Amino acid sequence: MYLHGCSNALIEQNLVEGNIGHGDHGGGLAINGWGTIRRNVIRNNRIGESVGYGWGGGVIIIEEHGVPTVMRGNVISGNFAPSAGGGVFIDEGAAAVLEGELIVGNTAHGAGAGVYVDQSWDHRRSEASIIGCTVAGNTSVGWPGWGAGVYVQGSDVAVRDSILWNNMGLNGYEDCAVVDGGTLTATYTLSRDDLPGTGNFSVDPLFADPASGDFHLRSRTGRWDPDAAGWVVDVEHSPAIDAGDPASAFEVEPAPNGGRRNLGAFGNSGEASTSRQRRASRFLLPRPDRPLAAPPPRQPVPTVPPPAVPAPPTAPGPPFRPGRPVP
Repeated sequence: MYLHGCSNALIEQNLVEGNIGHGDHGGGLAINGWGTIRRNVIRNNRIGESVGYGWGGGVIIIEEHGVPTVMRGNVISGNFAPSAGGGVFIDEGAAAVLEGELIVGNTAHGAGAGVYVDQSWDHRRSEASIIGCTVAGNTSVGWPGWGAGVYVQGSDVAVRDSILWNNMGLNGYEDCAVVDGGTLTATYTLSRDDLPGTGNFSVDPLFADPASGDFHLRSRTGRWDPDAAGWVVDVEHSPAIDAGDPASAFEVEPAPNGGRRNLGAFGNSGEASTSRQRRASRFLLPRPDRPLAAPPPRQPVPTVPPPAVPAPPTAPGPPFRPGRPVP
């Protein structure tokens, strides 16, 4: 799907699956304009099949239009780009807001398998706000293989209330990388990387079953299980529950919700895992005669093996990584 010069476009509740692009921009969806992309499943798309290079296997947002494109509540999984940005690529001075996105299992031969935010050829900076997203299990399989979760090149990215976890680069796990004067500001975010900023921490988020595509958070008091289409309880309790910005909205989460948003794509939604806290004046614990209501579940995310790629050439020195000194 390619939208050019659009204004206030709405792309909603679609399945964009199994497309193969033989050019170099956007295997599933390319938008040169602005609008809202929400509650879609964009999976198993490829770009650059004939030319051997390409960006934005799932989605590419390009050019500056004065208004950001908003992506909200989408599942972006199993997409491939031979160059960079297997899941989402934001380029040429574009602006985007990613909120409640589940970006998992995407692959790029180069950098930024999950999200790549790039400047233009004439150095116009792109911008992205990543709010309440889960960017996990993405793989950058070839050179340079940096920033497999979020890669920022000469642009500006702000991350909040999100989970960046187990994104695999060429040299091991690496959730973020920033190069060419770019900036990445993170708050209230869980990552394998040691991200500076208020509320950030690094510990296993305890996803329910990431190998099967279930990235809900384990909870001792209640977790939505899309396979069972009901609420279950776990032995373990995720540290990402009630770890969001205290100023962020949380009211959509089922009670007991601790009065604070969960991190990741299911925070402040009907599928948010429940809290161990109890505030009797404001929340009710689930009871046998008053069970938690079933939310409308998202479509399950398939497990997609990364495509075979050629052996990478020798890599140069590493870029700046947040929270890590440059050797």
